[in-house]
Amino acid sequence: MNEASRLAARKPARGGTPNALFGRMALDRAPGELAGLADVLTVLLPWGSLLRAVAVPEEEGLLRLRALCKPRARVRILFGYDPISDRAAIETLGLPALDDPGLPGRLQNRYRALGLELRAHPCTAGELRALPTTWAQKLALAARPGFVHRRFLDLVGEVASVQGFSR
Repeated sequence: MNEASRLAARKPARGGTPNALFGRMALDRAPGELAGLADVLTVLLPWGSLLRAVAVPEEEGLLRLRALCKPRARVRILFGYDPISDRAAIETLGLPALDDPGLPGRLQNRYRALGLELRAHPCTAGELRALPTTWAQKLALAARPGFVHRRFLDLVGEVASVQGFSR
């Protein structure tokens, strides 16, 4: 985030974004003071409780994410894991199998029920390489057939409703 915030702090004529806000917060503390501020919400390659919230998906976590957003905010959530090397985390977090053909539809329906109108589709190595993160680049380079079995699911869309977080 250091580099991204440095670039955003530039003058607008030099590519800066004066209204960008960067921060780090545990999901269980969200939305806090950030309630209703986001025009764009991006969750890239989460792990731990945030991964569980978006992949299972968990109602409370998704409601907290949605509460960060303005009406009709753009949302993108990209997550993935390897059923072999990430087996312990998959079991501990209770994550679904990413190769289940019915998973995208179930996720879309669950997200929609919670006020997030997102479309789910598998993410290709090329799409992963296009992400502006070092970790995404490393994962994309390792995503060779026969080398790893990591799969990624990309959910994109917008906030359909913005009722307050009430838990």
